[in-house]
Amino acid sequence: MTESQTNLLKQSRKVLKDAKKLSSPILDSATTSKNTISANTISSETSTLEGTGLEDSAFLVVVAGEFNSGKSTFINALIGELAMATGPLPTTDRLVIVGTNIRDTHTNDETLGLTYHHTPSNTSTTSTNLEDVTLVDTPGTNAVSELGHTALTRRLLPNADLVVFVTSAEQAMSESERGVLEVVKGWGKRVVVVLNKVDILTDKERVEVEDFVRRKTFDVFDKDIVSVVGVSSKKALQSKLTSARDGARGDPKAGTGAKGWEESGFNELEDVLAKELSDEKKVNTKMLNPLGVADSLVRECEDEVGRKLRVIKMDEDLLGMVGEQCRLWGEGMGGEGVRSEGRCEGVFKDILEEGVKEIQRIGMGELAGGGWEGEDLIRRTEWIEEIEVKVIQQVRGIVRQGARNVSEGARQQSDNVVGFLSSNPMQTGGNVVGKIAGATNERFNEKTIEREIWEGIEGDLGKYATVAERVRGGIEDARNRVRGGLVGMAAGIISGGAGFNTIGGAATGGGMEVGGMIGVGVGLGAVCLGLGGLGTARGRVGKVWREEIEGWGEKVGKNVGRGVDMASEGARGNVEMLLRPYGNFLKEGRKVNEGWMKELEGIKRRSREIRRGVESGGGGWGGGFRE
Repeated sequence: MTESQTNLLKQSRKVLKDAKKLSSPILDSATTSKNTISANTISSETSTLEGTGLEDSAFLVVVAGEFNSGKSTFINALIGELAMATGPLPTTDRLVIVGTNIRDTHTNDETLGLTYHHTPSNTSTTSTNLEDVTLVDTPGTNAVSELGHTALTRRLLPNADLVVFVTSAEQAMSESERGVLEVVKGWGKRVVVVLNKVDILTDKERVEVEDFVRRKTFDVFDKDIVSVVGVSSKKALQSKLTSARDGARGDPKAGTGAKGWEESGFNELEDVLAKELSDEKKVNTKMLNPLGVADSLVRECEDEVGRKLRVIKMDEDLLGMVGEQCRLWGEGMGGEGVRSEGRCEGVFKDILEEGVKEIQRIGMGELAGGGWEGEDLIRRTEWIEEIEVKVIQQVRGIVRQGARNVSEGARQQSDNVVGFLSSNPMQTGGNVVGKIAGATNERFNEKTIEREIWEGIEGDLGKYATVAERVRGGIEDARNRVRGGLVGMAAGIISGGAGFNTIGGAATGGGMEVGGMIGVGVGLGAVCLGLGGLGTARGRVGKVWREEIEGWGEKVGKNVGRGVDMASEGARGNVEMLLRPYGNFLKEGRKVNEGWMKELEGIKRRSREIRRGVESGGGGWGGGFRE
């Protein structure tokens, strides 16, 4: 590699490293299919290669396929020796690393689950240049007896510079094999598909099966990045081994193995590999390989971030709808205070009329023939205390009704919120719902709301004592006026009697008729003054009653309405408060995901820059990126 190409490779690996680091928080919680890369898969790739010598391999060719497809025989045929064990059952339960640059010969590493096999470059029997090429034989992708086999193979595939995928003519290109190729395509790998064991087919069957495999392969890959070749690895291996025994220096085209070599199809395969493993192709592939994995990671991350942003947008819209419902409910509850105040007005109107009727009865006991003293002059005043008890009971009922309406409305709204959050795909751990449920029981408790409203008006209701005192004062004044009227009336009657006597005496005796007339007039006048004073006293008491009750009732009514309004507003605020944590969660989620999307775009931009550098042959590359 030139210095510029080496720099390109470093930058390419840096892009992959950054993509892995960014993908971890994005994909760790994502649900990925078996044909996608997960953050755990990518992060484990490093541990798969560390200590193997593969991380810095000049060129890594990974041979993959289902068990019994003939992968091991294929590698044996490629290198011209029996390096791999073969058999009808899965024989490879670890990575077998083959190459000219392997550090040991047939060295097992139990810790890493690896087997190394060194192939001396001067004994290679293939026309393909395997210098600086490392071959890796992998466990079968469908080795169900050992589930770890498939994971091991899939973890290694992203690191391959070239993937040779072996499928057997016995069951060519199954759906599971096609799924593996879909994964390989996602990583941007160049692929050679080998249809193995074609020797079991007739010529006609071989043409049909090869055509089928090509069609299935080209359904997945573009034709310019994949080749499909039919071979018999068994015949190719036999030809190479026979040629070696015949002294043909392993040239399968010479000696007794030439016919088998021609029938094996390996000539075409080695021509394909020779092109793929040319120095120029290897350098370009090596530089682009990390970008293919990075681009695949970025695509998956973009899909996941896009999905999360769509969910967030959907939740934001739903949250807005729930919030609007709460707002409309709050506006409707705003009328509950007015309704409560109106109910209080009705109570005090009835109380006012009841008191007026009681006041009109002042003095009636005396006029009906009652005694002169104390309570006999007026109707007893217990009705004043009775009215206070009645007012408190009825206002308490109004407060209770208002509290019930607020509580029931708030609970219904909170249930809507809890239902929304419980069914929400982004609700995490049930913490929000749990907190809301607890808060609902406390904040929207009917008794709690009633107590808070009542405490706000209790002082106003206690002011009835002042009202009662003024009314009793008015009644006392009326009592005095009744007494005065009655005393005057009695005096008038006495005077009038004397006058009548005088008049009578004058009539019989002939004198003092004028004095008698005056006495009668004074007595009658006193009676009229007494009765007139009673009416005035009633009027004064009635005026006091009306003023006090209207003022008191207005204040109590307004404060009841205000208390209900405050409870409604508090309940509305509490419902909206239940939405706020999730709103903040969505806001933070949008911020994080939009930030991720921006970082992903930056990685894509750097990848494009490097690709342009590779396409230009690495010349003029300065190692920087346009931001």
